Amino acid sequence: MIEVNGEPFVTVGGLGLAADAALAANRLRRSVRLRRAIGALGTRVYPLAAAGAILFGPMRHRIRLVYRDPDGRAHTLERECTALLVANQGSLGGGIALTASRNDDGVFELCLVPAASRLGLLAMLARLARKYGRLTSYHMRAAKLAAYLGRASALVVFAGGPALPFRLATAVLVLAELEEIAITAVLPAWHANVRSLAHARGLAAHPQGVVATQR
Repeated sequence: MIEVNGEPFVTVGGLGLAADAALAANRLRRSVRLRRAIGALGTRVYPLAAAGAILFGPMRHRIRLVYRDPDGRAHTLERECTALLVANQGSLGGGIALTASRNDDGVFELCLVPAASRLGLLAMLARLARKYGRLTSYHMRAAKLAAYLGRASALVVFAGGPALPFRLATAVLVLAELEEIAITAVLPAWHANVRSLAHARGLAAHPQGVVATQR
């Protein structure tokens, strides 16, 4: 919320996942045990709260939206989705990229997040967390492990083997996506080849120095 000509003005709002993530972030901020850690994250708590909402919240909502475009034409939209955002800014809390919108153009943009699987939504959140103005390039160990396990387990399933290896590979992939979101929340500036969250914390603690890592 900002102030325009002495009046409070909301630049972004949402339904579904967007609202669930905002409520989760507020609950984290009120937590006595996590207050210090959440306070250190600042607005970067939002991507982490969104990840939690994706993992544990409802993913599908039926909406009916009536709106007018900049030319004054009325439109009606009804469909199943994960979230609906109404925004007049180019990013959300924590640097999640939304649109090319500007808050001085006098036009609100609508962003509809289609219904998808939890894994697909986590991957989308990781891609949208572009607080550096460009895509991340971490090449994490967990992501590489998930890729290897996914290929191997897919071959096992196609050969008529048990589904358990594929389920384990999916769990590793979810953890890798969560780690990517956490790394983006921790790092104050863009870095390539960040192998793990521990590596990212070292880079954040020594932004001008060299972080010693064990191979």
